[in-house]
Amino acid sequence: MPEERYKTPIDLHVILRRGGEILLGRRRNTGFHDGDWHLPSGHIEPGES
Repeated sequence: MPEERYKTPIDLHVILRRGGEILLGRRRNTGFHDGDWHLPSGHIEPGES
């Protein structure tokens, strides 16, 4: 059986500014850091281009 290679996850964060303001979102119902503020972000699922 071939050895599986380590795969690095790809994550993207976006900084949206208007004037002196930056857009943030607040995490909820994720089970991970709920209530924290963060930049809009996302990641690529296995098989996505």
